[in-house]
Amino acid sequence: MAITGDRFLRISKTTFLAISRHALDRLEEFLGAAVRLEEAFVFCREANQLTYAEMLQRGYRPAYRQRKQVGTPSWYFDLRHPARELIAVIAPGEYEGEYEWVTTYAHNNRNESNLLYGIEKVMRAA
Repeated sequence: MAITGDRFLRISKTTFLAISRHALDRLEEFLGAAVRLEEAFVFCREANQLTYAEMLQRGYRPAYRQRKQVGTPSWYFDLRHPARELIAVIAPGEYEGEYEWVTTYAHNNRNESNLLYGIEKVMRAA
């Protein structure tokens, strides 16, 4: 079972979690309404962590491996919104113990086409 955002922050001994303006803007864009920082933090704390494989299964193509190769790990969290699939991307911040919610993904036509392409590819291989 995936860990929650709250547990991730405790285990990683996070001293500060920042939410980038970009991540908050995208969250608001996808929800179609303004989101207070407090609400965004609650979303993040209640979110379930996703693996890279789970991201691929959902049709996302995150740059996880490229970031990892240059020493910048990232983690993905399903924000569990009832009306929309939303994914928070968390990365280390500037300082020791600091993390930042750097962007927000949402399900869209591109994800759907990636997912359908993957299914078609598997079907052809069978």
